[in-house]
Order: sequence, then C-alpha cells, then structure tokens
Amino acid sequence: MMDLPELIILDVGHGNCALIRDVNGVIVIDCPPGGTLAETLEHLSIKEILHILISHSDADHIGGMIDLLSNEDIKIHNVHINPDAIKKSAIWLDLRIALADSKKRFGTVLSKLTTTETGKFNIGSVNLEVLAPTYELILGGAGATDLKKKKIEF
Repeated sequence: MMDLPELIILDVGHGNCALIRDVNGVIVIDCPPGGTLAETLEHLSIKEILHILISHSDADHIGGMIDLLSNEDIKIHNVHINPDAIKKSAIWLDLRIALADSKKRFGTVLSKLTTTETGKFNIGSVNLEVLAPTYELILGGAGATDLKKKKIEF
C-alpha cells in the first residue's frame, strides 16, 4: 500500500510525460507516442486513470493517447485538453474519434485545461494548479509554447 504520493517522470525522448499516483487515483500528464507510457502503466498494474491532462495538441504530447483511449483494460474517467489553436493535424482528428469512442464505452468526460479548472485535479494529498492558459489568453489564439506551465504541490 502506498502512503505518499508519487511523481513519476517518464523518459520518452522528445515530448513530456508524467504520472502522479496517490492512494485516491492516478493522473497522467501528456501522452507521447511510443510504448513507454503503456509499458509503465502495465508494470505498475494501473487499470484506471482519474485524469489525463494534455498541455497542448502537438503529436509528441497526444500521440500515445489514441492507443490509451482504445485500451479496453484501462478506464479513463476524465480528459482535460488545453484548448490551444493548433489542431489541424491528422492525429488530432484521430484523437477526437478515440475520445468519442471512450466516452461511449466508459463515460469518459472531456473538458478544457485552463486556470478555471484548478482544484478539479486534486487527489488525496496532491493539489494541482493550472497557471496557464487563462480563458482570455485562449480567446487570443495563443501558441502552444505559451501554455505549458503547470504548478504541482505535494
């Protein structure tokens, strides 16, 4: 049994990926392509993810999410995506289809990842605060590089 929360940062090459695990749930931050995330989830016997947080829509941050959403052995409760302006790739369309399918199968809830969502990601003794983007920044069509900062407190 785990007493303290864990922050696990995965070496995925280009891109980012981290897991926050607490007795009350698991949060995944970004889902890069390749098998590292899936292998880690399997190794840790994780069958349920409370939240997936996507910092922006580049392929190196969403490329592994399609396989994760399609995996019938892992229940994903919530997906929070930064509503940045760069969403015209083929992988983005495939991700939208995978999200719709996961919503039908598991009831996965999709919402935006902005400062207004702070507090919704807290699990156990872990509090996550989204520092950017603000809703006003999104309305201005800000680029992905301006929107990646998150604060994590244990």
